[in-house]
Amino acid sequence: MSDARGYRDWRPGGERTTLDGITFDSTVHCGAGWDFQQAGPDHFRFRARCGLAPYSWRAHFTIQTDRVGREITLEVADFNHFGQELWQEQATVNSEDGENWAKLGTHRIEIVPWTPTGRAQEDASIDDGRHPPYGVQYRLRLSQQTTWFASPTPYTLAHSQAHQEALAARCDFFHVTEIGRTHYSEDHGHPILMTTVSRPGSNNGKIRVVVLAGEHPAESAGMYACEGLMEEILRSVDILADFSFWIIPVVNVDGVAYGRTYHNVDPDNPIAPGVNVARDWADRSQPETRAVWEIIEDVRPHCVINLHNGRHRREYEVCCPPQADLGTMLRRLREELPVPLEHWRQYSDEGALATVALKRGVADIAFCFETLLLRKPAGCPSFTESYRRTGMHIIRGLVRGLKEIYGKPQMLALSETLTTQPVRCEAERFAARLPGFYHDEGDSWESLRDHDILNVEVNGLPLQAGHYDVWLGLRAGVEALDVRRDAGAWQTLRPQNGWALLPSVPVPARMVCLDIRAHEGALPVETLVIAPEGTPLERAESDAAPFERYTRDTLAGEKAHLRDWAPFHARLMADAFGTDDLQAMFDEIVDWVAGRQLLDEGDPHFGGIWSEEDKYDARDAAAAAACFSRKHKRTGHAIWLDRALAARAYAYKSQMHETGNAARDGGFVHMVNGIWGTHFSRLEPPYPGIDGVDTCVIVHQLCLAAEYGLPMDAEDISRLRQAIQWVANNEPLPGVFLHHEGATHDCQNANALGIGALVRGYEALQAHAGGPRADWLRAAGRGLKHYMSGQEAIGVWPYIFASVGRRGQAFHFDNVPDHGIGLFHLTRGWRLPPLRIDPEAEVICPSRPDQLSDDDWTSARTGGLLSRALKRAARWYLCVSRVDGDTIDLEYDTNPELGNDICFSGFTWCRFTAAATLLRIAVMTGEVEPWRHLALRLMEHVRASRWQTEDASRAPVVAHARPEAKLATWCQAAEWDASMIGEMIDDLELLDRQSRAPQPGGLLSSDGAPW
Repeated sequence: MSDARGYRDWRPGGERTTLDGITFDSTVHCGAGWDFQQAGPDHFRFRARCGLAPYSWRAHFTIQTDRVGREITLEVADFNHFGQELWQEQATVNSEDGENWAKLGTHRIEIVPWTPTGRAQEDASIDDGRHPPYGVQYRLRLSQQTTWFASPTPYTLAHSQAHQEALAARCDFFHVTEIGRTHYSEDHGHPILMTTVSRPGSNNGKIRVVVLAGEHPAESAGMYACEGLMEEILRSVDILADFSFWIIPVVNVDGVAYGRTYHNVDPDNPIAPGVNVARDWADRSQPETRAVWEIIEDVRPHCVINLHNGRHRREYEVCCPPQADLGTMLRRLREELPVPLEHWRQYSDEGALATVALKRGVADIAFCFETLLLRKPAGCPSFTESYRRTGMHIIRGLVRGLKEIYGKPQMLALSETLTTQPVRCEAERFAARLPGFYHDEGDSWESLRDHDILNVEVNGLPLQAGHYDVWLGLRAGVEALDVRRDAGAWQTLRPQNGWALLPSVPVPARMVCLDIRAHEGALPVETLVIAPEGTPLERAESDAAPFERYTRDTLAGEKAHLRDWAPFHARLMADAFGTDDLQAMFDEIVDWVAGRQLLDEGDPHFGGIWSEEDKYDARDAAAAAACFSRKHKRTGHAIWLDRALAARAYAYKSQMHETGNAARDGGFVHMVNGIWGTHFSRLEPPYPGIDGVDTCVIVHQLCLAAEYGLPMDAEDISRLRQAIQWVANNEPLPGVFLHHEGATHDCQNANALGIGALVRGYEALQAHAGGPRADWLRAAGRGLKHYMSGQEAIGVWPYIFASVGRRGQAFHFDNVPDHGIGLFHLTRGWRLPPLRIDPEAEVICPSRPDQLSDDDWTSARTGGLLSRALKRAARWYLCVSRVDGDTIDLEYDTNPELGNDICFSGFTWCRFTAAATLLRIAVMTGEVEPWRHLALRLMEHVRASRWQTEDASRAPVVAHARPEAKLATWCQAAEWDASMIGEMIDDLELLDRQSRAPQPGGLLSSDGAPW
């Protein structure tokens, strides 16, 4: 290499050189590598140092050959860094397309002496005493015409821009803006870009976080970590209730574009060393630091974090000056990171961002996080995925730490300030006359009789859980008041000075509910004052704050069938549809699903189901496994068993395994599009977050497949146990199970899903000697106690615990999907406590939930309460039904203009959850009618109005009543519909056996034996 060029010969933009039939091209976007020379037969050498810039350990170019299969030695002449070991050089990667990078392997790498240029002054400048130069040789086999070569995995400006814009296109909370242009932006075409992530409105009151990466151009791990961090925010948009983010993935765009390792590029002399922008925050002599600092000064963030990656590290490291809350932050980060975080390294360089931000008071917390470069967390197939995952873990720890430091609740369930201050409620505002069948349990359903019972219910009270006195201010002339709570016994209260007292009323759910007998047709109570027990009435009155959050309206007066009951009842009880019709529907769907299953073992989606929405979803596959297992049980044909095994195996591919990370280990991701993620219609990284709903649904479907006889070996048992343990770990507050990873709300249908999955999973593992854990049932007991306390008098559970609005308080179609998915899965675990309704235990079960101990909530003693709750829930379904021609349907939004509304209640899937739930309620409670008939009427409606046979490419079941409605992936699931039909058939057969052989206890088990 005697004719080697000097470092002053380097020019930005790369070069293209052909030697012995091989073309080396570093003019690719963000390429790095120059002065390509032939050093011997099939031996080629190049330089990495860019001009006179200090340090070099970066390369990125293509190799084009005229002879595929040729093996060459490629040598970099002048890397310089301390270490000089193969550990660092394992970052070398190659690629067939410049996007997907594979590790070259240290067996193909050798450290060799460096090759000077022969220009003494330039060569002397490469060694600063700490970073001596050295060479590295790589043995490459050119297996195709063009091979991409890089060290480390490159991160390009085009990729960064495309990624940020893709996030913004998929979520309105993401906004990409240009914040500045650099010395060479006009030449390479890329400004400094920032993604702001926040909900609309003011950021005051939010925890404000600035994240930046790419100060050092070669440190691509930090830039990819920034990418993973943004994707994780997208998966957990709930955190934007408390947080806003300003994220700059690449600060040093000139250095990245032109192949520098640490520095930017001098505008007057590109050969010169340039500036290390990571040390320019005090002087801000460069456009990069000026642009970013302007953002920091404007935002005044609570936290600033800059992501780097030291080349030599085996563990993560945090570098920054001492600061008061650093210990909290490091503790939370260590809880989340998949690789150890080294001790904090005190670093107070006067020009470093953390030092300047803290000294100048523009941020409360500031630190540099050195992301891991070469040690991949378990399960990461590539460096790229490893870097992204690091960012995902960083943001989780960051959010947890900042919430603790700033006193933000970990859950929205804790976000509202609750007190014991007395409240005053106008009784008329919260009173309703419910249909008679809410009070005439067990009587004939042929007519709706009048009654004198008024229900007064106040939900969403700003009260801490506890016991309260309820003072009832009576109308003039009322001398006695008949009152009952929780469907208990009536008691007569005698007022004193116009007030009657209900003492020590438990308020675990921020709700007070009473039945009061009308006095001469009117509500005899004017006012409710709710105060801590023992508070004198005078003090309670004077301290009480008015509660006016909403005015209750059940909408019962708008229901045509409640006004004209006789024709509705006649239609309801007609016998024109039955088990044979359901079986035909099941077979048609399952045969269609079988035609959509991939059976090419070479396809990565082997066993999956190609859905109507062009995705391969684990939940769809699990439901298909249950359907195929049922088909095999009925027919004995081996093909159905093979299909079921393949579908189950595909579902497992969406299960995440991160040992030690309880938030993810064992849970299933959800293949979704839109606001929840990017490019997740296929099973490929980066994966979405763990989804609590999908995980519970998949647990139920896998258990159902096992009940139908699908064999379970040790691997299957292990998979199921891991998933159930994830559900158990997913309980941040007693009885609360998160809707999805990162969720912060107390979602009542997610709670029901969690309870059902724990109980049904326990039973499945018990049947297969799978070692279920007793604490799963204790968690289910806590869940049931919490869930039951939130049910309203009309039988509905508001979507969010103790919330008010259309998704609660009323017979409104908005709660049709929530009511169904929760109750359906809750009732699947009906054979085991605490969900088993034991007729013997019901005799001794008290009428009020507060009279049960925690141990009772893990036993069958809750059966009486659960039975009443399920009967009320069924009655709510009856009230949101309507006659539709010759059939009965559930209500849905029929407004002419839907806009962008999903019209959730119009999904056919909601009819399946309703019908399956109603039949299971009939089985569990012994109140068979009218629930058996209502379930069949709903399925009759689906068959008559939401079924098609003309288009073989579409499922037989039509997904939605409104063709123009925007669809959502997890609602359009023919496989899931079919599995619910199978369970309906099973329950109908069980009810038929029960009617033919009644038992003293009233119920039969699944095998026909009495309990």
